[in-house]
Amino acid sequence: AFGEGLVTSNGEKHRNDKGIFGRFFIRSNIIKFVDLINELAIEAINQSLVSKDANNTKKSYNIEEFFAVLALRTFSLFSMNIDYRKNPKREKEICHMVSSGSLQIGLILTLNLPLWKIFPQVAECIESRHQISNDLRIPIIERKEMIEKGLEVPDDCLTAMIKENMPLEVMFDHIVTLLSAGHDTTAFYASYFCYLLGQYPTIQDKIVEEIHKVVGDREYITADDVSEMKYLQKAMQECLRMYAIIPNVSRVAASEVHIKEVNVTIPKGATVLIPMFLINRDPDIWENPSEFNPERFEGKGSEYFTNAKSGFFPFGYGSRTCIGNILAQLE
Repeated sequence: AFGEGLVTSNGEKHRNDKGIFGRFFIRSNIIKFVDLINELAIEAINQSLVSKDANNTKKSYNIEEFFAVLALRTFSLFSMNIDYRKNPKREKEICHMVSSGSLQIGLILTLNLPLWKIFPQVAECIESRHQISNDLRIPIIERKEMIEKGLEVPDDCLTAMIKENMPLEVMFDHIVTLLSAGHDTTAFYASYFCYLLGQYPTIQDKIVEEIHKVVGDREYITADDVSEMKYLQKAMQECLRMYAIIPNVSRVAASEVHIKEVNVTIPKGATVLIPMFLINRDPDIWENPSEFNPERFEGKGSEYFTNAKSGFFPFGYGSRTCIGNILAQLE
C-alpha cells in the first residue's frame, strides 16, 4: 500500500526523500501553521463537541472519529494545501479507509501474510491506496499546471515532489504514506490522551489549571505556550509510554553485535524487532508501569524527549526517527 514512501523506503532513496521533506517538519516551519491548527481545532470543536441536538441536549460523540477528521484536515492542508472540509462525506470515508487500512496492515505483519490480493487484508489496503490516489490526481495536475505557468504556489510537500520531477506513482507512494502516518497516528494518540484524562481526573485538573495559567483568556494557543506547559508535556510523554502508537519497529543489523550483558550475539543481516509496547511497560525500567504518572518524566528533558538508553523512544530513534513527531505533539 505504501510502495516506497518515506516510511518503507531504504538506503540512499530514504536519505534523499527525507532531505526533500525534512525542511517542512522542523519546528521553525511548523510554527507558521499554529494559527491554522487553532482555527481548525476551534471549528471542529464547535461543529462536533459543542453542538446540541433538536432537543437542545448535548450529543455523545466518538472522540477517535473527531480527532481523525481534525487531524486529516490539519495534515492535508499543511502538507498539500488540500481542504477536505469542502467534502465532509469524502473526508469521513478517507478517515475510515486509513484507520481500517492501519488495522489490516497490522494483521498482515502479525500473521506474516504474503502480499497477495487473495487475502482480504491485502486487497483492502490496495483498494484504499487506489481510492486515495484517485482523489489526489486532479490536485496534482492542477498544481503542476500552476508551476508551469509560473504562478505562485504553496511551498509544501506537494510542490516539492513536483519540482523534484517525481513520477506520479512515486508521488502516490509518498502521499498515501504521509496521509496515513500523518493523521491516523495523531488521532489515536489524542484519543488515548483523552481516555487517560477521564480515568485520572486529578491529573486532568492539573493540566487545566496549567492551561489557564499560561494561556489566560486567549482563544488561540501559541507554540511558546505549549513549551511553557511543562506538566502537559510530561502527561503527553506518559501517554506515549502507556499507549505506544507504533507498537514496534524493526531494523536490520548492519554488522555483528555482541551484547555482553545478556551474552547474545546478533549476526550481521539479522532482522531485529524492537517492541516499544513491551519496553514501555517493562517493570525493570518503569516503576508501576500500568499507572498513569506524568511525574515520572520530571527532569528528563525537553517536550520532545527521547532517550533510547532509558528505553523511551516513541517516535523511533536515529536517522529513522518519525519525521512528523514535532507536528504531532504540537497538534
